Amino acid sequence: MSVAGSAKLSRFGGGRYDGLVKALGGPDIPAIGFAIGVDRLAEIAAKNLPDLSRKPKLFIAALGDVSQSLAFEWVSELAAGGIHAEMDMAGRSLKSQMKQADRLGAGHVLIAGDAELEKGQALLRDMATKDQVPVPVKDVVEAMRSRFA
Repeated sequence: MSVAGSAKLSRFGGGRYDGLVKALGGPDIPAIGFAIGVDRLAEIAAKNLPDLSRKPKLFIAALGDVSQSLAFEWVSELAAGGIHAEMDMAGRSLKSQMKQADRLGAGHVLIAGDAELEKGQALLRDMATKDQVPVPVKDVVEAMRSRFA
């Protein structure tokens, strides 16, 4: 018995199976059951999801423990404001993080290492032109919001 879906394409179904347990050698108790077509359910769910393959506007290359912690806060704040930003959580080298940003198709990379934090300025690199501009650390989130909003 199909509960939902058309006769042509059932997504899930189920019903009562009284007598089934007894037929399998167990006591005579009532039973119910259902089945879900996981592949069909996944296909339906995918139609309702946003495009998860979108490119981040910003990748934050954090170098060092302090800057990684700060970068995580920045990514979270930017996401709350609707700006797609990503970062590396594995503590890789700057070169590896720049390659990752390139693979993701990020338009800009914010380089924020412990040395930059000491100076109070991170570097914002345009991945297309390779131009870099300093961004005050205390205003990073606001500066990125105004740039990418």
